[in-house]
Parts: sequence; structure tokens; C-alpha cells
Amino acid sequence: MELIECSSHGAQPFGVVCTHLLTNEKKSGFHEQEDEGHGKPDAWCNECHERWQLMNRSEAEREQWEELCDFKMICAVCYDKIKEEHQTVCDIDLEVTPAEQLKDQLVRQQCDVILTGSLPSWLPDLYIQTISDIATQVISVEAKLLSIEEAVNINQNQKRASEWVFATSTADDYWTFDDQQNIIYYEQIDEELVPQK
Repeated sequence: MELIECSSHGAQPFGVVCTHLLTNEKKSGFHEQEDEGHGKPDAWCNECHERWQLMNRSEAEREQWEELCDFKMICAVCYDKIKEEHQTVCDIDLEVTPAEQLKDQLVRQQCDVILTGSLPSWLPDLYIQTISDIATQVISVEAKLLSIEEAVNINQNQKRASEWVFATSTADDYWTFDDQQNIIYYEQIDEELVPQK
């Protein structure tokens, strides 16, 4: 391990810090790069950290950032003292959600609100709560409970405004709620759908 000679602490491993950590008042923040195995990791203050967020897209920007930081080599003992003086908060692992993922979540929530607003007021609450949170579910060999999106799409084309299709079969058969809370099964017989209560 490479050592440097410190006037206060003698021969020591070294660290590299921005000039601001050497000259600024205490508590100006302390950010470390991953250790590169030469002793202490490179470190910089909050101001340099904020600047890094804006200046790391090209090699020229990174070089300019390094010039503004004006890094200096110091011994490990001085490094630890500066770290203690300038750290402002404990590191907290925050879960950062990418913007695209947030957008998708918001679109899904907006879609649920819009779709729920398209449902007839007479539908059972339990049914609305159940389908609001699930994808289409196969409930038997012959039937599947429709998701809210599929149910809205199918019911937009229905002729019977007092009924709501909530499940379909592998054939063209389907089940509906009517406005009296009855469940009606429609079976495809020849070319016609016949209700089978």
C-alpha cells in the first residue's frame, strides 16, 4: 500500500478530498467514491456532489468537475477527521423508482378510476372490489372472471343496459348481473344466446 508523509501524523495511507472539505466550515457534507484500494476512497462535499450530478455526461465535463473540486491528497488520519467533521447525515437507502415506472403506475391508477367511473351504480360492491385488483381469472375449465378492463370493453357493446357481463366461457356463453342483482347465464344455442336462469 502506498504511503504519504503527513506533517502531523507521519507516514500514512492516503485519501483524496476536494479542497472545500479542507477549507469550508464543518458539516458541508461528505460523499465518498468506491474504494479503489489505495487507502481511502476519493471524497467531496455537497457542493461538488451537486455539481457532479450535472457534469458527468462526457469526459470533458468530468475533467472540468475535477478542476473545480481541486482534489488534494491527505493522510488517512486527516481524512477520517475531515469525514467526521463534515458528515451531515447517516446514509439512508432510499428506494428510487424510475420515472417510466412511476408513469406506468399513474396511468394504471388513472385507468382504474376512469373504468370504475364507467360501471353501473347497481353492481355489487364486492364484485367491483374484486375485479378492481385482479387480471382476468380462469375460475373453472369453462369460465373466466373478467378483469375490469375486459368487462368494460365487452359491456360497451352490449344491447342490454340493465345487465353487466362479468364472466365468459370458452365458447360464446357468458354470465351477467342484472340491475336486480340476479345472475343470468346466456348459452349459445345455434346462432342465438338463450338466458338460462
